[in-house]
Amino acid sequence: QAQAAYSMANPVADAARKTKLNVAKRDLDRQMDFQGQMESEGWYMCEVPETRESQAAEKIEVISGTAKTDGEDLVVWVPRVPKDTFAIAESEAKGKTRIDLLRSVPDDENAVLPFPGYVLVHTKLTQTVLNSLEEIYGVKGFASSGVTKYGSTRRQTGEKPRRVPAMQLETMMQMCDVRVVSDAEHAVMAEALKKQAEAKARAEAMGSLPDADDAEIVDAADAGDAVDATSEPTVSAEAMAMREAAIHGGNKAPDGATQIEVKVGPFKGFKGYLANDKGDDGADAKLVIFGRETDVTLEAGEFVTL
Repeated sequence: QAQAAYSMANPVADAARKTKLNVAKRDLDRQMDFQGQMESEGWYMCEVPETRESQAAEKIEVISGTAKTDGEDLVVWVPRVPKDTFAIAESEAKGKTRIDLLRSVPDDENAVLPFPGYVLVHTKLTQTVLNSLEEIYGVKGFASSGVTKYGSTRRQTGEKPRRVPAMQLETMMQMCDVRVVSDAEHAVMAEALKKQAEAKARAEAMGSLPDADDAEIVDAADAGDAVDATSEPTVSAEAMAMREAAIHGGNKAPDGATQIEVKVGPFKGFKGYLANDKGDDGADAKLVIFGRETDVTLEAGEFVTL
């Protein structure tokens, strides 16, 4: 027997069908709106397990330019602070972009990560790219501006990943900028590093290990007769000061201000003070990032008072 047509002859069934159609249309509209808000090219912060940043970055790079991203390229950067003894020769740096140099900082056991538990990904964030990133084991979600929020279109939460603000991205890059030195200076530094490694190997063979002195390497480069004294490093003295302040602490809070430390999110480990405490709604705060006070918005559970 044929089902009743869409008519007032069967008002209950017709109403149920109409409700289902409206719900389906609403969900489709929401999905299209979510996708329309994406399609935004830029840098995004992905949360990954701490100490597993490099492994997560490798997994993300594997899908770059493949069918899993509809051919979209993914540039992955794990921010690392270069040692004072690390530099790139001018001839090697020629033709490379700033991000190429930033990505060249070695990943070793003593590397300083200013944002542990996060990697940065530059891409055009389409629905396909988002789904593929979510499928990677270890990628927990996205950091949204100054507040950590996570969203999944599968659950239609409506939380779209947000790009890293330009000012914050610039300070992150300044923190990790790589020095570019003349080829002559680089050769002196390389020779000093080689001698240090040889001395370390001899000491290990004899059962003792001398203290490494990175300053000797820098001094050797400064004292080299062949070094071009007119060459200027890419990293300014101000940037070096900001780097030091970010690692070892920075400005003090004003008298009477409530000091805080961030425990969760992309600013984990940074300290500052409250500018506007909103209670359960979070707070506006000033954090000392890269030696400068930076305004951020934090959720209530992301920080503790000191």
